[in-house]
Amino acid sequence: MCGIVGIWDFSQRSRSDNLRENVQNMATALRHRGPDDEGIYLDPNSCLALAHRRLSVIDLSGQGHQPMISSCGRFTIVYNGEIYNTSELAGKLVRRGRRFRGHSDTEVLLEGCAEYGIEEFIPHVNGIFAFALYDSASRSLWLCRDRMGVKPLYYGIVGGCLLFGSELKALIRHRNFPRQINHAAVAAFLQNNYVPSDLSIYIGVNKITPGTLLRFAEDGQSRSVTYWSLPSVVRKGVAKPITQPDEAQARLGDLLQNAVQRQMISDVPLGGLLSGGIDSSLVVSMMQRVSSRPVETFTIGFAERDFDESRYAAAVAGHLGTQHHEVIVTAEDAMTIIPDLPDIYDEPFSDSSQIPTCLLSKIVRQNVTVALSGDGGDELFAGYRRYGQMQKLARILDTLPSSLTRSLCRAALLMPKTWWQRVSGWIPTAQQSSGVVERGRNLAGRLIEDIDEVYPYLHCHWPDTGLIMADGFMSSAYTQEAEARELLDTPISRWQYLDMLHYLPDDILTKIDRASMAASLELRVPLLDHRVVELAWQIPEQMKTNGKDGKLILRKILADHLPSELFERPKTGFGIPLSDWIRGPLNSWVEDLINPSMVKKHGVLNPDTVWKIWQEHRAGTRDWGYWLWDLISLQAWLEKNNSITGKF
Repeated sequence: MCGIVGIWDFSQRSRSDNLRENVQNMATALRHRGPDDEGIYLDPNSCLALAHRRLSVIDLSGQGHQPMISSCGRFTIVYNGEIYNTSELAGKLVRRGRRFRGHSDTEVLLEGCAEYGIEEFIPHVNGIFAFALYDSASRSLWLCRDRMGVKPLYYGIVGGCLLFGSELKALIRHRNFPRQINHAAVAAFLQNNYVPSDLSIYIGVNKITPGTLLRFAEDGQSRSVTYWSLPSVVRKGVAKPITQPDEAQARLGDLLQNAVQRQMISDVPLGGLLSGGIDSSLVVSMMQRVSSRPVETFTIGFAERDFDESRYAAAVAGHLGTQHHEVIVTAEDAMTIIPDLPDIYDEPFSDSSQIPTCLLSKIVRQNVTVALSGDGGDELFAGYRRYGQMQKLARILDTLPSSLTRSLCRAALLMPKTWWQRVSGWIPTAQQSSGVVERGRNLAGRLIEDIDEVYPYLHCHWPDTGLIMADGFMSSAYTQEAEARELLDTPISRWQYLDMLHYLPDDILTKIDRASMAASLELRVPLLDHRVVELAWQIPEQMKTNGKDGKLILRKILADHLPSELFERPKTGFGIPLSDWIRGPLNSWVEDLINPSMVKKHGVLNPDTVWKIWQEHRAGTRDWGYWLWDLISLQAWLEKNNSITGKF
């Protein structure tokens, strides 16, 4: 993996030395993504500059240096990613007369686009990537992002210049970048614990949509081309389902093994992340099956047993015979990485599993440069517990007359706040969920309308952003996708679809990309090979979940590799003892960030509300841990970026 940046001054006013200085500064901000090499391409006539930071993984020689110019001299590329069918593509290109200087996937991608044209060639590429391709003949620039959104790519027009980069920190290094906070993005962050892909924390900056090509002409005009889309995949998949369980299992097993084997190609040391869960155990099992030596595996654990899965990972590693590495972390260890999180993630981001992911990435990088993970299995194969919980609720509601359901929910809505507070008092303190009054009333309101309306709401941390934002701003960003209902017949399949559109790229993949690349570690996700995604949507829901357990088909495939007792247990997430840490070892750090004077200084959150929540959590009368982490993360980001100009 690497880091890419670029500038194109459509006004043609930039001097070469200014272009070079700005693009150099932007690239330097991404040194962690590419510590091994750097390069700059400058076209003074077009006022265009491209720069690259390289993490050498395939073809460690100078033949992989970027920016890279095609053999015909017409195209120049800066590329971040990994292509897994390089040898197949290269063979076809050689047969058409193309000759290669080295064996990097960059060169294959470049020559393929030169030979066929980017719009024709890119659908044949299997991999994870984000790149920019400049065509000097037509004076046009293409920006491209992979199908699932594994690799990031930001862009914006600033003062007549196109700026783009792998991370937001690169864009803000341009001397003319206006750091004005996007009001809607803050509210959306509070709702989702991430800034959604259609927004960025800064006004004027966007993210390339996964599966999209964006072409800019020299006059600044742009057009977008979708070369792969999840709605199309879903539509084709449900129209042609695999009806035989044995066939589905055999095809999926073979394809997963192929995806894993393809993604093990590397010229540097490689390993696997192993939590002991179904997804990572399956990936590591398939790695070990084709490896001639013990695969290096890595897991992270916690002293608090309720959050520690390291014993399960150790059991799997022992059975497979991997070379296993295990590290137990504490709150003190977490504090070594927490102050860096605003810099690592660039935007407010508060999925608390970012902490162990960052710590694990640092540990893994001390041993290998590339690692495979099991991310994506929950979304593809209905692994989240919430799917089953929501299905149970849907079944209960189906047994009741709709008029009765509406009447009960309306009655709940009419109940005074004191009644809801009394209900919350029946819940043991340790299990009380934050904002039970507001969340209960809102849930009842949504049940009146539709069970599907409940699902996005349950994802939402702060449904009523007016309660927590200083100016009472209410966001309408969190809405139900009507498209899901048109495409899919069942609630679970619709929830999977929505998760793959939003939660997977904006939370899960953002989390692992920034964490791994901050440590200069390349992380690959074989379960998200686009062929696996396409096949998964042909597999009927009943082969994925029975309403109680998810990933049924993955369990059957894994049983060919491991005894079932090593993986058949209740699902646990990659969580941390956040509530206890905030109340205990992190107490003083948290209070420094969210005390009323600090909150008032930044002017984004309501200081009285934040302080009240903190007091309740610290006293142990309410568990606000994960909701507080949103506020803490936002305040930490604001403090790190206190040089922002322009009014909020």
